[in-house]
Amino acid sequence: MLPSPTGPCQTSSRSLVFGLGPSITSEDGIITGDKLPTGRQILRCMLAKKPGANGALSQFEATKGVLEQVRLFYKKANIPMVSDKRACHKMVDLVNANNKLRKISQAKRSSETTAKQLEKMECRLDATFPLWPPNVEKLIDNPEDLAFLASMKTDRVATFGVLDKKLQLKVKRREERQAAAAARQSRCEKELEEMTAMSSLVSESDEEPEEDTNTVCLTSEGEPSHKRKKTGTNVFIPHDILSRPSVVSLATRLKMSPTQQAAFTRGLFAESGGDCTHLSASYATADRARRQVLETISEERHKQWTPPPLCTLHWDIKLTPMLTNVRQLEERLTVVVGDAERLKLLGVPAYKKQTNEACGVIIARLTCKLLQDWCCADQVGNMAFDTTASNTGHLTAACIAIQLSLGRPLLWSGCRHHIGEVLLNQVFTDLKMETSTLARGGEEQTAVTFQRPGALHKARWMAKLLYTLKLALMKQHIALLPQGTITTRQQVPKIRAFAIFITHIYAKWWLTCDKSVDAAWNDLTLYHHLQAYKAVDEGIAASAIKALERHRWYLTGEMLPLALFSSKVPNEDKRALASAILEHKPADLPMHIPEQRFGTGFGKPKFPTLLPTTSLADLANRIAGLGCSQLHIDPELMSLDVKEWATNAAFKKSEVNVCAMNVVNDCAERGVKLTSDFVAVARKEQHLQNVLQAVEHDRSQQQNLRRCKLIARLR
Repeated sequence: MLPSPTGPCQTSSRSLVFGLGPSITSEDGIITGDKLPTGRQILRCMLAKKPGANGALSQFEATKGVLEQVRLFYKKANIPMVSDKRACHKMVDLVNANNKLRKISQAKRSSETTAKQLEKMECRLDATFPLWPPNVEKLIDNPEDLAFLASMKTDRVATFGVLDKKLQLKVKRREERQAAAAARQSRCEKELEEMTAMSSLVSESDEEPEEDTNTVCLTSEGEPSHKRKKTGTNVFIPHDILSRPSVVSLATRLKMSPTQQAAFTRGLFAESGGDCTHLSASYATADRARRQVLETISEERHKQWTPPPLCTLHWDIKLTPMLTNVRQLEERLTVVVGDAERLKLLGVPAYKKQTNEACGVIIARLTCKLLQDWCCADQVGNMAFDTTASNTGHLTAACIAIQLSLGRPLLWSGCRHHIGEVLLNQVFTDLKMETSTLARGGEEQTAVTFQRPGALHKARWMAKLLYTLKLALMKQHIALLPQGTITTRQQVPKIRAFAIFITHIYAKWWLTCDKSVDAAWNDLTLYHHLQAYKAVDEGIAASAIKALERHRWYLTGEMLPLALFSSKVPNEDKRALASAILEHKPADLPMHIPEQRFGTGFGKPKFPTLLPTTSLADLANRIAGLGCSQLHIDPELMSLDVKEWATNAAFKKSEVNVCAMNVVNDCAERGVKLTSDFVAVARKEQHLQNVLQAVEHDRSQQQNLRRCKLIARLR
């Protein structure tokens, strides 16, 4: 602490501290008064703890000690507080601001600027130190508490009363209820111990070993239960079992209505010998508890979720029944963010198409709002989407609108599974195979059984692949049937050609298409294989190349850095690619690169031209720096020898970011399915969002109900 500017000669000023007032004493370590503490009281209490000195408390420990004192004042005033972490940060900021003021040199303390700083600090110290949340007025119901808070914010005239009668009565009744509940539970546990001991004695003295005298004791509120001679366990069922979060989440996941849940609970309770009069299990109780608990679960998920450092944004659109009228449909947007390991459903808002607003703009508006609500907009660096016109158009597509809303470019990752669907559909269409009426073929029993194929509708795009392979495998059985029963004579060679293409070319690409680091190498290899496949079937190869030419997403410059971390790419190709990327100076990347993207730089990446001799290094350009920047890849590692990358710390750190990138949009499809399954259980929009959050969390905790024991989960 610095001495006051009056000099050491004046005794009366020796005890004053510049910017603080009288010197700190041990009495300042205790906050007293009949009002909420001021900034001066908290500051002096913090300094009295002397954090950082030898043998003294650390700054964190001192802050926690002061916070415990302040908490008593807020509790007495019945005013909510911010989180402990936020409160400690605010106290530390106050100390740092005062320390900065006291570090002003002696020569500058008489200046006008210093005087203004002192005056500003005095006002801050004399005012109530604010540790309440921004929406504190909405959290307080008592008018007297609101008036007291208003006084603390302004003139600080109000003081604590001698006794808050209403609050005192509430506290007294709550303590009585807690004591009574503890007594009932203690009495119940004692009875259970006595019954267990008696059961053990009876079991030991019983001459017939097949009889078991263990009892099932299901009680409510500690009331005595009926003993039943049946193998089981002794448990305690509280009267508010329907409002327990685990029970609510499970019932919601199983799509149990409140009536079904209440009836099942009463039946189980009564069948186990319990007294249903002590159980709150009506329809109204179940419905009210479910709505309140689901809202609480949703809020807790919102508070506890932390976005990964590098997120991929997923979305998809689906027509679902309206909440108010199931006969009418409405558009719903499913938005998911996360990395390769952790995914989070942000929400599924409904919207209506406007004549003066493009679909992509609506998607961007709703998506960015959810990103801001969940505080993860800054972590998004990649977009994974289905390659439809509404997402990838050059003007008002969703991908462009989202980037414009965020104010920065993102990586474009067309869904690899959707690309495979387009490629396979192109080949299937160009072969002109008609949809046939498929019946059972042959009655001979074999080790492998085949089910009857269904319609080749677009909702199950793998149907084209699976049904064609079935027809090819059943060729001998189909040949025994009358001509035209299953396939026509013209279809047989086409089915065989399509099956050969699937097994020799397409299947290998499909099985590894979801790996982000292998995407560029797999696509380039697929292109070369299709060029060679022209010698086998030129028509199929041309159709597949035609589809692949429209989906060269992962052969653009911005996606090429992914290949540096692939185990499939030879070291020579990695070295050549790294050198090509360095030549384009990724560190000098501008925000907009119109020469490599359509529009102003936020548009769709321009696809490169592929030749039979094209390598990864030939595709590198200036926009490769965007991939390095978005994936936090250290450009310096590219100057190292490829053999040194595996042991390099910068490479390992960058590899984690690259592997966290998603290149398939399956999670959005699952979000659409989740919404379709549970849209009928809600009648209000917020209730539906709460249901989706609770079900998603319950599924993450226990993915398969058949393999896990519920009893361990519900404890």
